Amino acid sequence: MREAARQSGVFLAMLYGGLAVGVLYDLARGVRSVLHAGPVLTGVLDLLFGALACLPAALLVAAFSHEGLRAYMLLGMACGLLLYLAGVSRLLRLLVRALCGACRRIAQTRAGAWLRLAVRRALR
Repeated sequence: MREAARQSGVFLAMLYGGLAVGVLYDLARGVRSVLHAGPVLTGVLDLLFGALACLPAALLVAAFSHEGLRAYMLLGMACGLLLYLAGVSRLLRLLVRALCGACRRIAQTRAGAWLRLAVRRALR
């Protein structure tokens, strides 16, 4: 019974690790978008993502498992990543887009007001 309880805790930790990998994926997606990445840069960023995605898995396996990597651990990480990509990622992307749009509108409004003020002062 204790083994099952320990394994469920490890599964949950791996699930959280999968969520962290999902956040990393969204960060890489944002970098690709900002840089207007072509095929070469996309390949480099994908390799970097793959290397960094292994890091949480390795750290979690080292911290929580005495018997090494098991299939349920990989399943937990995959489930966390899928949960993130299916739900949380979409919501966060919508929120970021809304915030960026609001900041853009505020900046345009303030910039427009400052520009009008500067023109008025220059014409005096």
